[in-house]
Amino acid sequence: MKRTRSAGIVIRDEKVLLMRRKNHGHEYWSFPGGHVDVSEKNEDACAREVYEETGVAVVVKRCVYKVVWDTGHTELFFLCDYVSGEPHLRPDSIEARITETSDQEFEPCWVPYSTVHDMLVYPLEIRDLFLSDIPTEFPPEPIVLNLVLVERREKI
Repeated sequence: MKRTRSAGIVIRDEKVLLMRRKNHGHEYWSFPGGHVDVSEKNEDACAREVYEETGVAVVVKRCVYKVVWDTGHTELFFLCDYVSGEPHLRPDSIEARITETSDQEFEPCWVPYSTVHDMLVYPLEIRDLFLSDIPTEFPPEPIVLNLVLVERREKI
């Protein structure tokens, strides 16, 4: 089943909202987001997922990046305006349950975007586009990337 993931790019005071993830000892970062529910708009899913994962309320402005994976899955990255809230793992979130019951960890936080270039933020191509687009305030139309999943890259 092909799925769509909507993620938010939220900038505030020269910081970006990211989710720190630790999975079996491997630490990395991602833009907060999740799967779009059936009959849900991509923009609505983005706002919902950012809030569910981080406790930060946003207004979705526009899609700036679209990733089409070789698996057929799609990721949409939306530029969002911060409305309210401070990042915290909501106790009713799936991420909080996973953190409590496994060796995985999730932690949403503001990260100075001047340090993002040294961080493992997946997908790396989106991290790099994000960093290059900050000074230009992001493209008016989404940049589309066709990518191969990392796991499959290693097998090639």
